[in-house]
Amino acid sequence: GASPERAGGSFSYVSLATPTWWSVPLDAVWVGDEVCFTHVGTAILNPSHFQILGPEDQLTDFTAAWNATLQDALWVVPCGQQGPPLHFRIQGREFTIAKDDFIVKDGGICYFMVGTIASDDHSWLLGQPFLRKFY
Repeated sequence: GASPERAGGSFSYVSLATPTWWSVPLDAVWVGDEVCFTHVGTAILNPSHFQILGPEDQLTDFTAAWNATLQDALWVVPCGQQGPPLHFRIQGREFTIAKDDFIVKDGGICYFMVGTIASDDHSWLLGQPFLRKFY
């Protein structure tokens, strides 16, 4: 359940794409103001996953814009790096994830909580960085 009195904002209700997962239809994904992907499938809302995962072909420009490099199976970015936000449109409503939402600093290393997933249907997995901000 939800406790409206404990929420920091308003609720957004969206229909599930399937009754077996927290899976919602994903209209579009874009990076900053320039790159837009409208050939997307669904977004699985997964509170147990520590990253946002998307198809590699849709994340290439995003990781490049952040100067992200792969180290020990995790993406890292220079801690002072600036880059574009990641936007999702779910059933007509826009949700924006910015730097403070998807970069976690641990000592002198800044982990990029975005990664790739093998997906034939261009689905995304919206894990803790997304849900922490919007759930």
